[in-house]
Amino acid sequence: MKRLKYVSEFSRYIAPEEIHDIVEKASVNNAKLDISGILMSGDGLFFQILEGPEEVVDALYQKICKDDRHTKVMTVSDDSIEERLFSTWGMRNLDIASEEQPVLQPVRSLLRAVMGQRTSLNQLMARHASRGLTADENPLSSQLKQLDDLLTGIAMVVYTVGDIEAA
Repeated sequence: MKRLKYVSEFSRYIAPEEIHDIVEKASVNNAKLDISGILMSGDGLFFQILEGPEEVVDALYQKICKDDRHTKVMTVSDDSIEERLFSTWGMRNLDIASEEQPVLQPVRSLLRAVMGQRTSLNQLMARHASRGLTADENPLSSQLKQLDDLLTGIAMVVYTVGDIEAA
């Protein structure tokens, strides 16, 4: 089993109602595929955690990467797991742009900053590839790890406590 986390930008404006419809359909489809997870969305950004059988998660992620609603898709982490964090959620959404949840404003800012640095990272990695720069030497590794830890922690609070409304 695996847990995959990614961040991407909306390729076009996506209304909150459309996000709601996406999550509703994903929840039904994911239950059939033994996938669980959470989607954080808003302000032109997606952050999603997918959990389930490795081959199913990989196939779903490839489908997401080809989905024309996403651009600049970036894997945050891709790990083998023994147990799920979101075992009872086929999919839930957390609106990170909600003015009613000011605690989520830093999440949006952090996601935006990481996405902004992606272009710089890609250029740097291309420049250093000929010198054998490895993924372990990725200058954004520590930021991605911090992003991963922060967003997973927030998602777990939402899942376990339910203090922040998820739809």
